[in-house]
Amino acid sequence: MKFNVDQVFEIAERIEGNAAEFYTKAADIHSASSDVAFLRDLAQMELNHQKLFAAWRRALPDLDREPPSDYPYLVASLQLESMAGAHGGEGRLSNAFPLGAEDSLRDVVLAGLRGEERTIVFYHDLRELVPADRGREEMDRIIREEKRHAAVLAAKLAELDEQSGA
Repeated sequence: MKFNVDQVFEIAERIEGNAAEFYTKAADIHSASSDVAFLRDLAQMELNHQKLFAAWRRALPDLDREPPSDYPYLVASLQLESMAGAHGGEGRLSNAFPLGAEDSLRDVVLAGLRGEERTIVFYHDLRELVPADRGREEMDRIIREEKRHAAVLAAKLAELDEQSGA
């Protein structure tokens, strides 16, 4: 099964939107704490990724928008949609890691980090299904962006653990 990078960017935009929703919900839950600004920053970071991926998608050459000729488009589209769904509760980080008022900032950051790690693995695996001449370089760009976000979350988790003496 092969995909084009246009399809991947479409899924990436959805995943980023779902992650922004997750952090916005977490900020709403923690609205009375000093953590709310950090959580809103995370949501904004995800929205910025969504916009970045949309811009990259718009800039794709026409060739990268066309499905590779060696696979049935409908079957591949359904396969990609299924992969995105399996990625996290129908692709929704908020469903994959439901939040409640009892969840601490550490719980939220840890869930977010796990989500980023799953996203990186998802894109890395999907990268192999994008023909090298049809957008694999763009896949690498997506993975680099996700790794940067994971690094922000890992640093915050280390800070929280240090503060708690864990």
